[in-house]
Amino acid sequence: SFDKIDNSKLFGRDTVDRWLIYFYDDDDGEESFHTFIKTFADNNWKTIDSGTYVIIKSRKGKKVEIYANKWKDEYEGQAALEQVFANNNYEPNVMVHRGHSYYAFKTIEKVRDNTQIFVLGSCGGYHSLSTIIERSPDVSIISAKQIGTRAVNNPMLKLLAENIRKGKDVQWQPLWNNLGMAVKGNPKAYERFLDYIPPHKNRGAIFIKTYNKMME
Repeated sequence: SFDKIDNSKLFGRDTVDRWLIYFYDDDDGEESFHTFIKTFADNNWKTIDSGTYVIIKSRKGKKVEIYANKWKDEYEGQAALEQVFANNNYEPNVMVHRGHSYYAFKTIEKVRDNTQIFVLGSCGGYHSLSTIIERSPDVSIISAKQIGTRAVNNPMLKLLAENIRKGKDVQWQPLWNNLGMAVKGNPKAYERFLDYIPPHKNRGAIFIKTYNKMME
């Protein structure tokens, strides 16, 4: 199925859904990071500052843990996160790239075979599909054909996180409809939103996955 992910597939062996988000120290990294943190500033979530990175944890519902390095600690923060995951035998169920497209390969090379969702929130992310699918054959990919923007990325990630926290299956069509409604009041953001490709409409990814299944 390309149009949904069962909620049960999004959790590790210890029933925790873990995200790994990479920020980069580029020209808009600081604002992207701070607006992302503010997106989760409500009673359903708590943010723990761990020096070079933060962990956002759900307070209610299913256990969701979102790990993100601070933009100014691109190297130290990402290395620290990778150490945490390695030491505890964690694997990311959701991965997110938040930086310019020329950094994308650094995030893509961290994809694991059980990564269920990959959000490529950068310009031209649509062109990296085959590499991501090689690393995780069943992954659902959200990408942008042109310019990615935090005005779309932040509400998208919040909707996705809330969906998982509430124990719902991720159904891409209604989630995408809700995202469109959330950004429609901002004409510039909505114009950028129309350039994003959700998993159920990602013809490139669907073609590659179908071809791979046939070859098996």
